[in-house]
Amino acid sequence: MFAKYGVLFVYIIVMLLAGTFGGIINYYLESENQPKKNKRSFLLRKSIFLGVGASFIVPLFLYLISSNLIKMSDLDPKEILIFLGFCLIASISSRKFIETISSRILKEVKEAKLSAAEMKSNIEKQKITDQRALELINIIVEENPDSDLASLDMGKLKSLITSASIGARIEIFSKARTFRRNYYETKPEVLDRIIPVFESLIEADKENLYHRNHAQLAYILKDKPQKDYKKAEEELKKAIAIRDKTGKTGFLIYEFNLAVCCIANDPDFQIQKPSSKEQKDKILQNLKKAGTNDFIKDIIKNIESDPKGKIMADWLKYNKVDKNSIISGI
Repeated sequence: MFAKYGVLFVYIIVMLLAGTFGGIINYYLESENQPKKNKRSFLLRKSIFLGVGASFIVPLFLYLISSNLIKMSDLDPKEILIFLGFCLIASISSRKFIETISSRILKEVKEAKLSAAEMKSNIEKQKITDQRALELINIIVEENPDSDLASLDMGKLKSLITSASIGARIEIFSKARTFRRNYYETKPEVLDRIIPVFESLIEADKENLYHRNHAQLAYILKDKPQKDYKKAEEELKKAIAIRDKTGKTGFLIYEFNLAVCCIANDPDFQIQKPSSKEQKDKILQNLKKAGTNDFIKDIIKNIESDPKGKIMADWLKYNKVDKNSIISGI
């Protein structure tokens, strides 16, 4: 603490000496225009006073230009001399220096006020956008799932979701996912109404950070009555790529559902024939990775007794694959 005060004392002495000496130099530069002695005496006092004032403003000037010249931890003779030079120049041209710094500070204060006002305005606009987006989502997911959405402007919905804040998009995702989970088994025909929601969330994710948006869209595409396994397969591949790229772990249900989609899209399976070796290896690779998860392992064990597992069970039969080999990873 005492060392810091000692360094501060040195800087104060430097500013006082430089301010006084610079004020005197300024006096001699200005006194040529003041022939009267009484005026010269006043000018000397004025020049010294302004010089010292300007010298003490130098630390503020250095702060404004983001200089680290002033260090409170140690004293470097070279940096002290440079600082002395700054103070001397400032005190010699004290009037212009003080006016320049004052103008700059006032300008920055004004800009800061404008920036704060603009930020406040943007926050209010964002709140309104988020509120409108959530209102439309509530119409989709909280009203009667059989209600007609023909009057709902889907273009406006997409625009609001893509403009919504991250917090609002997380809430929108949660509401849409809950809706899918509530109806994908009992009322799959209503799933189409939330497809635009997940498509908008994907569009809003410019940096491709959220894999679950793609996965939820894929689940809908494979579970709705008019199934789109091809598009579902594409979305699951994107979900897996984003998951792996962002270093997330788990979510092995993606690989299981990807295997289902690959089977459904396989032309050989569609005519009840064994898959090609390449296709078979790809499907088994996904199933074996998914089978390392205990929950998915149980699904595979009971695949024949599950009505939803018919595609998988049939594929295992056509390709003469023992489900225990998938579970054991052999």
